[in-house]
Amino acid sequence: MNGAALTVDHFGLYHLASTLFSAWFLPPGLHIALLLACLALWQRRPRLARALASVALLSLYALATPYFSRPLVQQVETGFTPLPSQTYTAVVCLTGGNNYAAPEFGGIGASGASALRCLYGLMLAQERHLPLIISGAGTLAPPEALTVQSYLSRLHPFSEILVEAESRNTQEAPAALLRRYPNLRGPIILVTDAVHMRRASGWFRLAGFLVAQAPTRYVSFEPTSLKSFLPNALMLEQSQEALREWSGQALLPRGF
Repeated sequence: MNGAALTVDHFGLYHLASTLFSAWFLPPGLHIALLLACLALWQRRPRLARALASVALLSLYALATPYFSRPLVQQVETGFTPLPSQTYTAVVCLTGGNNYAAPEFGGIGASGASALRCLYGLMLAQERHLPLIISGAGTLAPPEALTVQSYLSRLHPFSEILVEAESRNTQEAPAALLRRYPNLRGPIILVTDAVHMRRASGWFRLAGFLVAQAPTRYVSFEPTSLKSFLPNALMLEQSQEALREWSGQALLPRGF
């Protein structure tokens, strides 16, 4: 796979493969699959079944506890550094989903990821007097960028907020931005989650962009205590996201 946008013919298969991979090769789906395999093997291969059950349960426990999840997440997160002092053409903020149960916003609102990313992007754009471009459509209507634009416009009605509402995933975003804004060739400030930044900036650089990274939404870990060894669903979700990012980075050519 190269840096070009995925074609319409291939995107459906790619999206299906990505969804199935996340469901069954990442936690907790992977652990469910291992336990189902244990049940199938219990009569014929009891030792193998017990070994698989042990691996499934121990790894599920580790990935769901802050103590073991912390190094996994922090290895994937892009560290924070001040933005270089130079001239930029725009702040580009990638969306992170819609909230389809948001009656307080009229039915559909920005997800927590989209909202925090784009609030940070708006802050950077205002501080540096740059245009803010919200990028991303997602795979379900309405386009995520339009949802965020509406959300930010209510907070800052006099701000100019541009959108790119065609790209369905991170790989498609750079090419879609250039189609929508062909003059967007200078250095940009890219805003996305800290765990997502390495992969996102790789695709943008592959498309020819000069990228200054502005990561946000770092995962918060409390100081190590007894609670660090107690499992919880939030830590399992963070571990899943870190593993998903690692697998996504494998699609980038070496050097990006």
